[in-house]
Amino acid sequence: MEVKDLESSDYNSIKKFCEESFDLNQYPKKYKKNFKVSKASFAEYAEKGTDLYFAGRILCRMGVQFFLFLFQQAIELYLKAFLIFKNGSIDFKKFGHHDLRKLLDECIKISTDAEKAVLDSNHIKFVVYKFDPFNEFSRYPESKHGPGEVMLFMPEERAFLDIFIFEMRKLLNLPQIKDAKDFGLGFGNGFIIDNPILLQFLKEKNINFI
Repeated sequence: MEVKDLESSDYNSIKKFCEESFDLNQYPKKYKKNFKVSKASFAEYAEKGTDLYFAGRILCRMGVQFFLFLFQQAIELYLKAFLIFKNGSIDFKKFGHHDLRKLLDECIKISTDAEKAVLDSNHIKFVVYKFDPFNEFSRYPESKHGPGEVMLFMPEERAFLDIFIFEMRKLLNLPQIKDAKDFGLGFGNGFIIDNPILLQFLKEKNINFI
């Protein structure tokens, strides 16, 4: 069965497609992770972070709480991009977890005075500290963090990530995002470009597009 056969959204055709795909092993296979050291470029890490940032910004503008996790992941990838930018690689045995504060501290340690002026600034530390808990919170119904610790005011929260991304891209010598064609969201941006509502969610009051 071709994927195009599913366009009708018919229950039986989708069920049959899933069954046939399972029989043909058409699904990702398990593999042994070996992420001790990453040699991927810092730009690849940053742009993956950009994908998460934009997806999170859309959800934030819609009031969908899962944006918190996406913002946390975007920050993590940008900080790891900076470590690769400075060191040429990153040791996942040391930084494989999701402690944003520890990542920021390491970035500050290896930064120049000019870079440190940005990374050690209160506005950057505020963003990192604010979203640090959300690798866990917003993904599960339980959380070790009380509701008072994570009180948010949506959709204004998106502005915090806007300025973080803006500052990090300057530190990484990456170009300012000027047009919707500059990003891909990992799966192609045709849908985003052709959707004026989503484009508005991305660009509205966003320093990255000014």
